[in-house]
Amino acid sequence: MTIKKILLIIMILVTTGCGYQSLYSSNDKMNFSISEIKESGEKNINRKIISRLNLKKENDSIVKYNLTLDSTKNEEIVSKDNSGNALTFKISIQVNFVLTDVQDSSQVLKEKTFAANFTYNNSDNKFNLSQYNKIIEENLIEKISKDIIIFLNSNV
Repeated sequence: MTIKKILLIIMILVTTGCGYQSLYSSNDKMNFSISEIKESGEKNINRKIISRLNLKKENDSIVKYNLTLDSTKNEEIVSKDNSGNALTFKISIQVNFVLTDVQDSSQVLKEKTFAANFTYNNSDNKFNLSQYNKIIEENLIEKISKDIIIFLNSNV
């Protein structure tokens, strides 16, 4: 048991000494701000992404961008049984993320399309199926938000 304690202490010292920093928690250190946000597509998805990104809309930042989010959600039946009842569903979310210059909105600085999908089985209880569908949508939005944060931290 002492070997496990020693190994744990060594791991803590190594990770704190090497300068490890989480990618997801560093979005508050971005040195730019968003002056205007344009949304199109699924408004619910856009709002959840914007709130998770925690983007600043301040005037004191040196670099300012305009942000355009265009999101789509697609739910489809992947497979059916012999009688035509749905067996599996697929939900996919796609977000087109565009950063443009404040002075010239036709000048695209950064653009990327983020996509996530999930396939799940049908359930006899339709209430549980709709709740599960909402949970899946939240998880896909969370994944896309994390991907956008990594994109912004590495490219802006």
